Amino acid sequence: MIEKPAVELKFVQTSDPLSTVEVDIDSIPERYYGYSSLVTHALESFAAQHPDCRSTFYVYQGQSVNFHSSTFSAFIGVAGNEKDKLLDLLLKSFKRVTGVKARLSDAINPASGICEFHIEDGHVWNPADAITWYANELTNDSTPEAQYESDSDIETRNSNPSRYRAARSDTTIAVIKHKIEKTFGLPEGSVALCAPDGKALRSDAKIGTLRERWE
Repeated sequence: MIEKPAVELKFVQTSDPLSTVEVDIDSIPERYYGYSSLVTHALESFAAQHPDCRSTFYVYQGQSVNFHSSTFSAFIGVAGNEKDKLLDLLLKSFKRVTGVKARLSDAINPASGICEFHIEDGHVWNPADAITWYANELTNDSTPEAQYESDSDIETRNSNPSRYRAARSDTTIAVIKHKIEKTFGLPEGSVALCAPDGKALRSDAKIGTLRERWE
């Protein structure tokens, strides 16, 4: 794993509305622990093939009726290079997984979203905490030749124990909070995941960060 301070990454900032891919978070099979690992795996192959690409992904999460029922969705928009290609790549990646509901959807204001993914220097970067981002080093199963072809291919790769740990650590605090609230019938916003000092972690922080704070 490679780590960098956030200040060393050249995030693409814009005030223009961003077209999005919407995914129903609750339709993603539990073995993936949310959309983060699916997005990262889909983008890694593209990033490796396009080392000059620099794009930042903003995510807004909220209630939606775009799938003809009430859902809790993530709207993923792209700022930077190759926007149309990247949106199409994400949509195809989600649709390869059986049961996942995804579509091209409404534009979002990037100011209302959270910066969750970033492509730069041939890597896909994810926030580890408020000041540090990380990227996976390329291996045989993240090279351009090893793109996922089907749901079963992804499941096979994820059967490795280290893949389970990586996917779980990659999940955002917001997703887990929503899952807890839904499972136990709690009011929206009533759950807080806190560090040992009692301060709640930001919604865009990762579960891996929470675990590290308590170890």
